Amino acid sequence: MEQRLQQNKLLLILDDVNELEQLKALAGKHKWFGPSSRIIITTRDKKLLTCHGVKRTYEVRGLNDKDALKLVRWKAFKDEFSPSYNDVSLAQTHVLKRVVAYASGHPLALEVMGSHFSNKTIEQCKDALDRYEKVPHKKIETTLQLSFDVGG
Repeated sequence: MEQRLQQNKLLLILDDVNELEQLKALAGKHKWFGPSSRIIITTRDKKLLTCHGVKRTYEVRGLNDKDALKLVRWKAFKDEFSPSYNDVSLAQTHVLKRVVAYASGHPLALEVMGSHFSNKTIEQCKDALDRYEKVPHKKIETTLQLSFDVGG
């Protein structure tokens, strides 16, 4: 099998790897793959990549404010066709900016919060944000906590 892998161009994507044993079993050793092969590994644990001898890494950053606003607006208001914010009320804009600040540009947290605000009034969204800032919503808190804890 090792010889067949070396002779072919291969794209191997390993998503959310969290144990060295997983990585060893699925990606084995570098010599298993030919020079034209590409292996993409996503993990929250940088040390795992170092232990496996991965030389090139790329760290995904959070969304900038403009893109974060687009994402949360699309999820909250199902407004996917209008990139302009001219038709958004001042109250909606304020809520959207608070969501972006709270989620720190984290796409999954923005999606979770935006979806939670879908079909809610602006007042309901404000009330929810006030509660999140005091006692975070569990799904959002877990999403954000995972993102920030494993980074170091």
